[in-house]
Amino acid sequence: MLTREDLESPVTTSEARHSRRIALGAAILCGVVAIALVLVATSRGVGVSPDSAYYISGARNVLDGHGLTQFPDARGWRAPILSWPPLYPLVLAAVGATGLDVLVAARALNAALFGASVFLVGLMVRRLGAPAWLVLVASLAVAASNDMVLVHAMAWSEPPCIFFGLLGFLLLDLHLERPRRPLLLAAAVLLACTVLTRYAGLAYVAVGALALGVLGKRRFAARLADLAIFAVAAAIPIVAMLARNTYVGGSAAARTLVFRPALIPGQLRDGLDTVSLWFLPGFVNGLAFQASLFGMVVAGAIGWHLWLRRRTGAPEPGAARRPASSLPAMLVAFVVCYLVLMIVTIAVVAPMPILDYRNLAPVFPAAVVLTAWMVAREMRSPRRVRLVRIACIVGCVVLVATYTVRAACLTARLKRTGLSYGVDEWVHADILQHVKALAADRPIYSNSPDAIYLLTGRGASFVPREQATRAQLSAVRTHLEETDGVVVHFDKGGRKRYMDPADLAERLHLKLLVRASDGAIYETARD
Repeated sequence: MLTREDLESPVTTSEARHSRRIALGAAILCGVVAIALVLVATSRGVGVSPDSAYYISGARNVLDGHGLTQFPDARGWRAPILSWPPLYPLVLAAVGATGLDVLVAARALNAALFGASVFLVGLMVRRLGAPAWLVLVASLAVAASNDMVLVHAMAWSEPPCIFFGLLGFLLLDLHLERPRRPLLLAAAVLLACTVLTRYAGLAYVAVGALALGVLGKRRFAARLADLAIFAVAAAIPIVAMLARNTYVGGSAAARTLVFRPALIPGQLRDGLDTVSLWFLPGFVNGLAFQASLFGMVVAGAIGWHLWLRRRTGAPEPGAARRPASSLPAMLVAFVVCYLVLMIVTIAVVAPMPILDYRNLAPVFPAAVVLTAWMVAREMRSPRRVRLVRIACIVGCVVLVATYTVRAACLTARLKRTGLSYGVDEWVHADILQHVKALAADRPIYSNSPDAIYLLTGRGASFVPREQATRAQLSAVRTHLEETDGVVVHFDKGGRKRYMDPADLAERLHLKLLVRASDGAIYETARD
């Protein structure tokens, strides 16, 4: 189905075999570096967070025959997982079926996916006509990115989503260049898998459909047929997921509509802070300075590009003309579509995403490929200015050197301290030692039930929220009284939208059972 030429630029079959081997070798080497960075960073175990609790418990429950459900609550009920798509925990369960612990499976899987994604970035850059050294720079930029290392060091669904998206776009580009039905079907399934790992993966599917309708070079009827095949192949798994969610949980995605556009400016500032550090040295601090400097860098790059085009003019007669790959257009459309989807979700959907390094992670590889493509275009201009070539090389070297140093420091720190719930402050928390000493049949409510599950293996429910109704409070109080349940409050790291201990003690009629250095345990006050 695929040939070696497919992975090259559309007209690079006459290039030296030596250059091709160097470029692919560079991509493979950077993939290995990426795997090593994640494995070193997770020496104390894969990072786990509140979201991770649902992925991990879902995989464990699948292996234990309980289906795709979350960790048990205070009443022992395992609710179906709806807020998080099912593919990542299912893949973890498949890897865990080999005998590996699910947490070990998550660590190995994410490291492998990181290496594969870095390799795909290298293939994309090479396919766009970049020289071997630029393939190395782009691949290493992704491998040594702090944001990418952090995302892949956590038990999160972003790693498979990014991998499926990159591979899906690459196969779709190959199909658009030389139509082959197996490539189209594979691309459709892979892009659908992004939605099955993250609901925001819908941006990948939308761009795939747009590319088939707009970027295809075939006749209208053929493009329409391709679009229909793509839509059906992508829709089947997505519709199946939504139908399953509706059947077992009464909701397609456990989302509600709200209206809060006032949150968008603050989120955009946070997003700009994250993106600016992708292209600025790590020692640049301060949001205002980052934003202004990033704006100057972007404006300068655009101005330089326009000036160079005007200076160089049209290509020299007889210069080789490369058939345009569809990858740049697809990646630009994806960045725009994904960001618009994020902004709309922030404004009208609850729970809302945050424009931080995690939610912007899928944009980063696309930005790197596009940047490498623009640099390659300037470098191979028939009348390129020597200063441009020097500036491109120096800029790439400085950026990658900065990335490498920051990645080395981050990896060393994570190896020493761990991540999220894996840091000593959580693993050896005083309050958790008291939780472990509780009788196994005592139900637990907490402001961090996910931490209790991940660090002790005990099920737990959230304490009532601040806006809880009288009926909800009465139900929790009755359950605590009837089962001799307890309320565990974490002073640090607990969810702030839930009631504080004083309100809980008053409204649930509780008394202090244990006071620890970092939290407290309450039980029902008997009359």
